[in-house]
Amino acid sequence: MSYSDNVATQIATILENDGVGVFATDIFISKEPESPNDCITIYKTGGTPDDCLDVDERSSEVSNLQVRVRASKLTDAHDNMEEVRDSLEKRLVKLGDDYLRIWMTSLPVDLQRDTHNRAIVTANFSCMRWYDPS
Repeated sequence: MSYSDNVATQIATILENDGVGVFATDIFISKEPESPNDCITIYKTGGTPDDCLDVDERSSEVSNLQVRVRASKLTDAHDNMEEVRDSLEKRLVKLGDDYLRIWMTSLPVDLQRDTHNRAIVTANFSCMRWYDPS
């Protein structure tokens, strides 16, 4: 499995480690369940293609993703998105042998409410992994 295949899992791990939520309880990957009402779903996205850059003995790979936050109230959805942003952008993150740098590439956007009148807010992020390919 390449990094770009598991970036959503790495993002979910960061959020869980920071106490933003719990994977498979209120943090999900690629498929948003009907419940719970308040949840975070991480999607691998298109847009800028994944990229690889080799510099000296280190390599980098950039992946793009969208985080979708759902909540009963719009203010809660925005507050939850700010928690996600604070968790992801606050530092260079070390996960296993990978070092990740994550940044928001779009401000949060309010989507329509879903069929259960829950608010949905999305934002896009890019994530660069630096690693030693040897």
